[in-house]
Amino acid sequence: MAEAILEILLENLNSFARSELATFCGVNGEIKRLTKSLKLIQAVVEDAEQKEITSKPTRIWLQELKDAAHVLDDILDEYSIRSPPHNSRSASQPHCFSLSSIKPNNIWFCYRIGKRLKEISQRLDQISEDRNRHHFVQREVVVIREGPIQVPEWRHTGFVIQSKKVYGRDGDKRKIVELLIKHDHDGLFVYPIAGLGGLGKTTLAQLVFNDPEVINHFNSFRIWICISDDFSVIRILQSIMESLTSQKCDTSNLATLQKNVQGKLRNVRYLLVLDDVWNQDQDRWYQLRSVLECGSKGASVLVTTLTTDDDGCMRFKMHDLVHDLAQSVTEKECSIMKDGDITNLPRSTHHIGFWEVSDTLFSQGIIHKVTHATVIMLSNTLECLRHLIILRCPAISCMPPSIGKLSGLRTLSLFIVRSKEEHSLKELHGLNLCQRELSIKGLECVGNVDEAKGVNLIGIRELQVLSLSWGNSEESEIKAVRVDAEQVIEALQPFSNLKKFEVYGYKGSHFPNWMKDASCLNNLVSLSLKDCSNCVQLPALGKLPSLENLYIVNVACVEYMDDDECYDGVEVKAFISLKTLSLYNMPKLERLLKRELGGEMFPRLHKLYISKCPQLTLSCLPSVEELNILYCQEELIKSISSLCGLKSLRISRCSKLKELPTQFKSLHALEKLVLFSCDELECIPEQVLEALNSLRTLYISDCRALKCLPESIQHLTSLEFLSINRCSILEERCKEGSGEDWYKIQHIPNIKMV
Repeated sequence: MAEAILEILLENLNSFARSELATFCGVNGEIKRLTKSLKLIQAVVEDAEQKEITSKPTRIWLQELKDAAHVLDDILDEYSIRSPPHNSRSASQPHCFSLSSIKPNNIWFCYRIGKRLKEISQRLDQISEDRNRHHFVQREVVVIREGPIQVPEWRHTGFVIQSKKVYGRDGDKRKIVELLIKHDHDGLFVYPIAGLGGLGKTTLAQLVFNDPEVINHFNSFRIWICISDDFSVIRILQSIMESLTSQKCDTSNLATLQKNVQGKLRNVRYLLVLDDVWNQDQDRWYQLRSVLECGSKGASVLVTTLTTDDDGCMRFKMHDLVHDLAQSVTEKECSIMKDGDITNLPRSTHHIGFWEVSDTLFSQGIIHKVTHATVIMLSNTLECLRHLIILRCPAISCMPPSIGKLSGLRTLSLFIVRSKEEHSLKELHGLNLCQRELSIKGLECVGNVDEAKGVNLIGIRELQVLSLSWGNSEESEIKAVRVDAEQVIEALQPFSNLKKFEVYGYKGSHFPNWMKDASCLNNLVSLSLKDCSNCVQLPALGKLPSLENLYIVNVACVEYMDDDECYDGVEVKAFISLKTLSLYNMPKLERLLKRELGGEMFPRLHKLYISKCPQLTLSCLPSVEELNILYCQEELIKSISSLCGLKSLRISRCSKLKELPTQFKSLHALEKLVLFSCDELECIPEQVLEALNSLRTLYISDCRALKCLPESIQHLTSLEFLSINRCSILEERCKEGSGEDWYKIQHIPNIKMV
């Protein structure tokens, strides 16, 4: 972990040295001195972190280093707060300290920061000198400044465990091994091991990779790849092929590599370890994941990484093992409080997190007692607070009052609007936020349009994930004037860098003009619209060039997802990047597009989920491979036959369905059919099942009216798995050896009766 901290400090020091402020304060000499000490320490810190388990003096030296590093980090943070707000000048305008800056406050600031830098320089000089007493092995620190990204040799990792005995990891290893071998979910599952450098993430992954149960479970399909800074999809696919074939892969064509890797991993239970992942490029991860999702049940990816951003590149499914590992190694520096008691924290604590708290903590004055830590969650008294992150705290219904006074705040994950002055959107007006994600709730309580305009979301250029939510707060009901929701959302236009956008409970009948302009959302990848009950028309979503995931729920008045009027008579090219579409409870929806003739529509749509859309029918969507329908009418079910590329079909709770429509005969590519809780389903026609000659999996559950299987099931030579669950008559007829229909299914390799 110390190594990661040093890399960040050196980068920040270099940035500080180039600033006008450093020259104005006269601290360039101290910066050079600090940089020299940090580089000398950096050369031995890797060896020190390997020895700290068995050497108490080394542990003490490392703790002194970490404490000093955090002090320097606080100093540099204070400098960053003195930088001008991101939205107060153009990106190209430098931060200059002219004669007008020579004011008592600025002079005092320069004196103080110079004095603190001198003190920490002396402290780090001593730590650097002390390193010689420990006889650490020094390595050369190589910095590659030009050319393509390369992984330094010392950063390369393999699956062979270097140490003969590893202490304190048995419990962590056991948790991960159990998750891997007991995993019974369909599709690819990704497990992260997260934390700063030095926590032992790679060692833990090596222990799991070499565990006998894991070896037996995945057989020869265990793959280890060191990623580091170079998250190249082509390089990763090449490494996978080399691991599986034991031959060098010279192919650099992405399409060829994708085809070859899927040919090796298709329907295989495999374990892929991606070690030391630094890159957070969401698009690259999606590109890699789309190739890896071809494995069978139990296929898993284990990732060691610095972060587990739920909405970022990996979209990992988190488990307690991540928190247990991080907390066990960093217990002296990082504390997670569940009861709000922070009176007995060690002096070395620098970060405090409050987990699953209620409103009451906001009114308590206990946070100000902590003088040696940066509180990262739920504080309302620290003027130098940088990051206020609120996660998984559904009980919170309001923010700390007057949060706008936290002038140093750079990250605010959640803001809840209330009608009281100290809880209004005005609290966000003066903040210099520069963050990736923001959620604003309680927008029904906005007092006037100027409150929304003053937030200036368009000025937060770093913002990539935005959630806007209207509720049914009692405060909004008792206000004399209620601001129109359409005016509020119009004023909350974000910068065009947005990649994920969520709108909940919106009361307007139309969406804002900036949502109708594709240039404002040209980077948008994911969009969710939920409970927009008054909306009568959606914006021109089909024009968004990067949109891959669209989720629409409880939008009761919309008849078409995209109206032809928005195309101005031009040949339709709609939803050219969309991969996943989810439509739930849209009772008036008739078709996906009002005009569905000609042009290029949904060319990349892969997954389609539909529930409670009684008027909807589908047109030709040749790229769709997976369809889930729930609570739908027979007309929609008949229109499924137009999906000629369909590979997976799930029909659930369609209570009026009596038999599968004969139109299903055209589904020649179908590999998986699931029939769940269709109470009146009595028949699967002979000619339908006979035509499904690619079918590999047939799952029938809770279809109690279904009395027998068709004779044609005997001729489905590709059928590998049959499951019959809670269908009493059918189960009896298909009983092994004695059932009347046993002869029809006895050729199927895997049969499951529950």
